[in-house]
Amino acid sequence: MKVPSRMLAQAQALAGSASRERVLRRELVTLLRRRPNGLWTLPRLAAITELPIERIDAELASVLVDQAGGRPGTTMALLGRNNVLRRHVQGWSCGPAGVYEHLRVPSAYEIERWVHEQNYPLLDAALAATGTPMPRGAADAPPLRWATAEPLSVGAQAWVLVQLLSGAFVLQTGHGDAAGPVRGAAGLIESAIEGGAAIDLAKWVIDTQLPASMRARVLRAPVVIDWIAAQVEAGELSRSRALALMGSDRIQARRWAFRWGELRSPRYPDAISDERIEGLWPTQDDPTGTMAEWSQWIGGVLRRAMIEQRAWPLDVFCEAYVRHPLAGPVASGVVFTVGGLPIVFVDGVAHGMDGPLQLALGGEIRVAHPAGGTEDWPRPGAMPPFEQRRHPALSAADLPEPPSAPIAHLTWRQRVRSLRLVSDEESRGGITAELWMLDPYRIRIGHAGYGAGYGGARPIEGVSVSVRVKGQPPLAVLAPGERRGWETLPPWLVSEAAVMLRDLFGVEGD
Repeated sequence: MKVPSRMLAQAQALAGSASRERVLRRELVTLLRRRPNGLWTLPRLAAITELPIERIDAELASVLVDQAGGRPGTTMALLGRNNVLRRHVQGWSCGPAGVYEHLRVPSAYEIERWVHEQNYPLLDAALAATGTPMPRGAADAPPLRWATAEPLSVGAQAWVLVQLLSGAFVLQTGHGDAAGPVRGAAGLIESAIEGGAAIDLAKWVIDTQLPASMRARVLRAPVVIDWIAAQVEAGELSRSRALALMGSDRIQARRWAFRWGELRSPRYPDAISDERIEGLWPTQDDPTGTMAEWSQWIGGVLRRAMIEQRAWPLDVFCEAYVRHPLAGPVASGVVFTVGGLPIVFVDGVAHGMDGPLQLALGGEIRVAHPAGGTEDWPRPGAMPPFEQRRHPALSAADLPEPPSAPIAHLTWRQRVRSLRLVSDEESRGGITAELWMLDPYRIRIGHAGYGAGYGGARPIEGVSVSVRVKGQPPLAVLAPGERRGWETLPPWLVSEAAVMLRDLFGVEGD
């Protein structure tokens, strides 16, 4: 990857104050690379490293400068594309990918510097100088104001509206493309726009019938995201429309999506996972929820991690949970396993049955599952956020028989949604199975099919269950007259499969 010369010049200026300590630089790069959801809050990054943001900027800039003359590699791409010079209001490295390479007039780096310096007159003049025409149908859009309450010039307002309302984007190569919209460019100036004006524009976008060729977006500042979410909570806006407007590359948007359960919904883009919120928990009451509510939700994340036996790298888990001021007390009420050894965290320190432990970095940590036995579990130092010890621990003998009678389509679909199973579509558009993904395992509940090409909303029948790892033959099968392989699976997997299938098949009682 070639580093833009202007970016390299700015990096060289920043790197002048860097210490170039090898251990520190490696730690910073590792933190950015290991973060699974790509978002960092600036206070958290500073807290982890115990460094001011200016020092972090300088050290990462020195990495970029020192590698610029060598062969591009993963570190180079990380720093170049995740924008080592960024001080975005939302956090570190949460800007839209590509905007720094594709927005040339004015340079994305210059826009970000002007916003950071609050040099709005120069920013306004640069945007107006692009000569961007006002979009069709946007003449009555409410006027925008800079954070200093000064109104945007007509040319600057036109530039912002074109970025927000265009249905297609360009890759700028020079001044000839200056009026062309670039994907993600509006995100660069979000924090520079006065909040009330940004909300007025969001109202206009929602209420105005714009040409079909346009794809209306809003400025995704936190105040706008919170206002959109308030419309959903009041029943004035559909959740699907709100999610489309809010996107998923802003911390506050992810918090709302998590609160609504959408981060784990097959309808939500990019993931059916809690990983996209971990470490982004708020540290005080905010519109997405109180600290008490978030503590409860974090407990739910840990409970799901127990059910799925999801593993974290130890350092990632400690950063997102143990050392977080809100998640830390919640995690201290849970029993975990590291290398098969049950542990708890007391005041941020790992303890086993016999006292404090020194954990080796580089390992993995999981929430302990009671199907493996609880006799050697140490007692947590805080109130458990969920009934971990009393969680159902079932065996292969508890697996229910596949239903012999058809299950009504509506009943089946309600159970599938409540269990958050993923429907597996065939080429004709019909559903022929439901899937439960428990990496690396995949539980497949096959049936005779419904939907397009399968009789529409017909009852579900002919149910069978199999467990596979990738494309290998089934490890276990449950079908009418056939039950094999379950004794060879991990006890937690058998237990959770039994719980899920009993709910799906409508089996009541013990």
